[in-house]
Amino acid sequence: MVFEVVPGEVREHAGQVRGQGGVLAQALDAARQVSMSADAYGVLCRPFTLMLDPLEKWGVEA
Repeated sequence: MVFEVVPGEVREHAGQVRGQGGVLAQALDAARQVSMSADAYGVLCRPFTLMLDPLEKWGVEA
């Protein structure tokens, strides 16, 4: 089996991957900034934050 590697194409692809990494890092930063505190829904609805917290953390970690 023989592979032909064109250095310019590999560099171009690496640049595209690097660019997508920047986009993903920005999305992760945004997800971390919009996390709600336990007081977001007030005293009566605070239990909702307990239910939503795991989902929010799962979304940020994904």
